[in-house]
Amino acid sequence: MLFISHDLPVIRQMCNRIIVLKNGSMCETKNTEELFNNPEHNYTKELIRLMPKIESII
Repeated sequence: MLFISHDLPVIRQMCNRIIVLKNGSMCETKNTEELFNNPEHNYTKELIRLMPKIESII
């Protein structure tokens, strides 16, 4: 199945492998957790940095 979205938290939950596109060109492709834990391309790093974080409520 191909799932296209800009919602990184949803992508992280639904996908096993991710391809990051910038201006229609492929920047990076990795298994999901590898991509989130070790992004290599600067564009991927920036997308992950800008991803909303859920803070603990304690």
